[in-house]
Amino acid sequence: MWTIHQRGQYEDLDAVQEPMIAGRRLDVGGFVLTGPFDTFLRKISVEYLEEAWSQLEPIIKRYKLDPPDLSWGWCHPGETGIPGTTVFEPHQWLGWTSEILARFYEEDRFSLADDELSALTPNLRCVATWRSHKWRIAPANFTLALRLIEAHCISEPSDWHPPFILAENPGINNPWLNLARAILNEDQPQLDIAVEEAKEVYSPAGYRIVILQVTASILYSPNLRHLKLPSV
Repeated sequence: MWTIHQRGQYEDLDAVQEPMIAGRRLDVGGFVLTGPFDTFLRKISVEYLEEAWSQLEPIIKRYKLDPPDLSWGWCHPGETGIPGTTVFEPHQWLGWTSEILARFYEEDRFSLADDELSALTPNLRCVATWRSHKWRIAPANFTLALRLIEAHCISEPSDWHPPFILAENPGINNPWLNLARAILNEDQPQLDIAVEEAKEVYSPAGYRIVILQVTASILYSPNLRHLKLPSV
């Protein structure tokens, strides 16, 4: 399921991916990471995921939303909505999902739990969708979950198309958007400055995510191949 530039990098995740019921359909409900992408890139780590789970677990137990099939998964952004969220960002659709919870959006506990989760840091939200992927990655296996997050954050090149992400985030100045501006401008000095800025402020995992995508953008765009590739 990974794109060409990722082929062979995430075979450990392929081994634990669960089959979909039919075609592209896999109905699930669950709880996904949200919040600003720049904040996510600054914080993302095993410790960040552990903190998110430590806050999520007591809430879902209290609402009896902790079924035995809860594991790490991804909800398709084109078929999944988060109330109040209008800007798409690559990390928003990853978290803990369950087929047993596929219709819990029809129940009061969906909105009750969502209100509590949306007030947390790290920020979480309730979701339900008919189109998803799911892995046999236990809720507290944060090391493998971090691999999944990295793979999915860079899996769709169009999510990182500079004109698209800059139009979605007008006038915002942060490292990942500055990287996009440098690529759009085909400006090597601007790119070098943005890379150093990203290395300084993002977590090691966050830095790796943005640099892997920048590298893919340069490698697979003939007009950008004069730009020097940053190091991961």
